[in-house]
Amino acid sequence: MDLLFLLKVLKEHDGKINGRKRFQKIIFLLKEKFNIPFSYKFLKYYYGPYSYELQSDLSMMVDMGLITEKYDGLTYTYELTEKGKKLLDSLAEKPSSFQGKFSEMNKIEKKVREFKNKETYELVDEAYKVMEEKMGGI
Repeated sequence: MDLLFLLKVLKEHDGKINGRKRFQKIIFLLKEKFNIPFSYKFLKYYYGPYSYELQSDLSMMVDMGLITEKYDGLTYTYELTEKGKKLLDSLAEKPSSFQGKFSEMNKIEKKVREFKNKETYELVDEAYKVMEEKMGGI
């Protein structure tokens, strides 16, 4: 379900997320603050919570052609590909594929739309606060 949720996050973020830090914090907040059932484990890291498993899944999705990853020398940008869009749309047409995850998909849609209007530093600050509450400090 993680990969499907990641595709949904990208779609609701206008198909593109600039920055690994931003992507990591969005997924952390969806999991820890809004109870989206991502399986990723997050560690305390340089800029707040970080998941090696999430980064591995993003790399796998690049290899599968579902998303692209571009690096401009400063920032990584992740973008949903046509293949990724088609997969997400085809699964949306088959309610059984979501295995009762409609409420999570709706929550992802709502929260990511809120997140995309926030600056990355705001997401980092929010993630630090949630991490402190959930994991006992930084």
